[in-house]
Amino acid sequence: SDAPPPGGERSGAQQGRLSVGSVYRPNQNGRGLPDLVPDPNYVQASTYVQRAHLYSLRCAAEEKCLASTAYTPEATDYDVRVLLRFPQRVKNQGTADFLPNRPRHTWEWHSCHQHYHSMDEFSHYDLLDAATGKKVAEGHKASFCLEDSTCDFGNLKRYACTSHTQGLSPGCYDTYNADIDCQWI
Repeated sequence: SDAPPPGGERSGAQQGRLSVGSVYRPNQNGRGLPDLVPDPNYVQASTYVQRAHLYSLRCAAEEKCLASTAYTPEATDYDVRVLLRFPQRVKNQGTADFLPNRPRHTWEWHSCHQHYHSMDEFSHYDLLDAATGKKVAEGHKASFCLEDSTCDFGNLKRYACTSHTQGLSPGCYDTYNADIDCQWI
């Protein structure tokens, strides 16, 4: 385990060691955690509804981003799905890096989208009935590509969408536009 021993301090030999697949990297003094916070205003600014035929959603189907009814034997390429599309911007407001939870050699290449997935799922989305609070629809976002899309002043981008380095630095945002696959309910 890469967690600091009780008391929070690491020995000099442990300092800087990190097994590939940890979800955080402690800062210089061995303390701190990432703290991922979604931006609700960003979601509200660009949400829209789209109707799409299943044949245009094949890549998303490969990534299991569609409702279970899209995978039944009765489903055809001409069936229409109604998608609530929205952007997402997540900030790491913590004091440590957020890193993929899978070792790099297990990241999956998705030829349809031309990128590596470094996590099985990054977010879950639920659409709730305002009157009852009951879930009426759901979605999930696989890790499209963890990266420092933008950073607050004074913070430098350190992670990019590559096969070698993905993550989210403190003070930085990972942004997904509403028009990419799986960014929907």
